Amino acid sequence: MFENQDSNNYLLQMFSPLIDAGDPNILDIDGSRSDVGLYGGPYGQSYAYKDLPPKKPKFTLATSPDPLLKGEGSTNRVVELHGREVRS
Repeated sequence: MFENQDSNNYLLQMFSPLIDAGDPNILDIDGSRSDVGLYGGPYGQSYAYKDLPPKKPKFTLATSPDPLLKGEGSTNRVVELHGREVRS
């Protein structure tokens, strides 16, 4: 999505979902729909998007084997990583 967020470089990469995804009533300096982020909008910066390889994630989350208990009388809740219940 970003060129190098670890080094505080928040220029968007080519094919970032944030390109042209900003407020449709605000245009970038090239006349296209505003990008989301630091460099979008009429006072933003014009630059060439770099097509960089995807970064390796810092961690992976395994969901196998199925962690849900399916025994009689048990209840299951689906929660996000921060603990907020999504579905019960």
